[in-house]
Amino acid sequence: MKALLVSADLLVQSQLTSLDPGTWQIVGTGEAALSVCGREHIDLVVLDLSLASLDIGECTRQLRTLALPPDRLCAFGPHVHTERLAAARAAGCDEVIHRGGLVQRVRELMDRGG
Repeated sequence: MKALLVSADLLVQSQLTSLDPGTWQIVGTGEAALSVCGREHIDLVVLDLSLASLDIGECTRQLRTLALPPDRLCAFGPHVHTERLAAARAAGCDEVIHRGGLVQRVRELMDRGG
């Protein structure tokens, strides 16, 4: 499995890469995610809704229209960011997770292959 984390949060980066160190690539912007996904097939993209520069609707749309779109898009954020979480659902993310359940839910996604 190939997974891509779009986040500048060092704690989240550490938590997810510790699940399977050889699986994860990390980028800090939606534009960088599009670049990576445009070059290679990624099974799982995890988008951090706390990134102020991330336009979840536009990023999701662009990822879905790539020649080889990611198999699954997952967005996460603090439970108090209800508008951003709702925007991720409306944009068509396959999973929208509260930050507290991120590691467990991503582990489940990885275990079942997306």
